[in-house]
Amino acid sequence: MQRQEYILNRENNLGRHFGTKKKDFVDFYYIICKAGLKEAFDNSDKDAKEYAKMLYKNVKDPKIIIITGNPGSFVLYSGATLLLKVHDNHIIKVCMPGVKSLKDSYMFCGHDFEYTKWAKFPDLEDGGDYFLDRAYDLHSLYVPKLKKLGTEALAYSQLPRFKGPELVWAGDYFLYKNEQMDLFKSPKLVQVGRGCLWNNNVLDCNTPKEMKEIDGDGLLYAPNLDSAGINCHPLIYSAIKANRNRSK
Repeated sequence: MQRQEYILNRENNLGRHFGTKKKDFVDFYYIICKAGLKEAFDNSDKDAKEYAKMLYKNVKDPKIIIITGNPGSFVLYSGATLLLKVHDNHIIKVCMPGVKSLKDSYMFCGHDFEYTKWAKFPDLEDGGDYFLDRAYDLHSLYVPKLKKLGTEALAYSQLPRFKGPELVWAGDYFLYKNEQMDLFKSPKLVQVGRGCLWNNNVLDCNTPKEMKEIDGDGLLYAPNLDSAGINCHPLIYSAIKANRNRSK
């Protein structure tokens, strides 16, 4: 194992003056690429640099720690916060603090996160389109401030549980073809598009223990849901009907 530290000097390289050719960013990018960042992004300099820019602009603690092990494996910290864990050139864990919107970014979609097991976005409010779609191995997702998701968010992922305490709106194919989810809890959710949780059979398998864990509301808890597109999971429509009857 080898440990290396780098202190970001961002005073003259943020806001409208940010530049990828300025020495501090160049040095930062070089050191994390040397650890194996490009390989984790399928040898794409464009994707690796976009990720590095996002980190550079948003991490709070300027102390960057890189710990490398076997070839293709490393971990990246900002102070005590784990930002990235890569094993065999695959992103296993990812945390992106400080980012509030991914509306105009496709950074967290597609094949780069197929092997990701753990993801944290503590400040994210708008996940944009294709957020962590095809994250087949995802087992833990932390999105405490997330309010909006676009098209195909978490589509094809097999996330076992989704908790979106602030989520209000999600677009078409949210959690599409997620066949493993056994708990969906989103108390402020009002609207989802078409195909939400399509092809999921696990949600129907209620047990007394599971019912008790979420106060007897069933495994799909969305007490404010009022609108959904076609081809959603049947419990989506059952929830809408129950919510409307309750409000009469």
